[in-house]
Amino acid sequence: MKARLTLDKFDDVFGRTLDESGKPSYEHIYKYYAEDMRFQDSIQTIVGREPFVAMCRRLAGRAKELRFDVTGKAQNGNIMFLQWTMTINFAGTKTTPLYGCSKLTLNDDGQILEQRDYYDLWGDTVNIASRLESHGEPDIPQVSPATYELLKERFVLDRKSV
Repeated sequence: MKARLTLDKFDDVFGRTLDESGKPSYEHIYKYYAEDMRFQDSIQTIVGREPFVAMCRRLAGRAKELRFDVTGKAQNGNIMFLQWTMTINFAGTKTTPLYGCSKLTLNDDGQILEQRDYYDLWGDTVNIASRLESHGEPDIPQVSPATYELLKERFVLDRKSV
């Protein structure tokens, strides 16, 4: 029997991002996706549950910490909308929340047939990139202080305050 997604189940299903051992994982959500599902966000389109599962596993596998908080949800027929905050902490990077929303289209079996994610990248990542770009010199690569700390033992880098 196929798993049917309902708005009542949503917080429990998508709010849980850790497996029994405490590691980041989405394994419990895949049964809610149709085999012929389609995922799209600002940078990629994935067709089929297996490629989508592979992408999610890569993401969860690289994360030290993963949180997905649903902050709002609504449903009209077979369309679900959700507003969320996702926080991913990758090794050696600063944690910055990602704010977004998703439109989910369910098939007749109540499985996710289409997922379209919309989000903006703000916070420290964008602020640092803006400062690096506005204070940069032509043809001279720059890195953030966090990246400098990761690279300073392997590369000769000149330190510059921004």
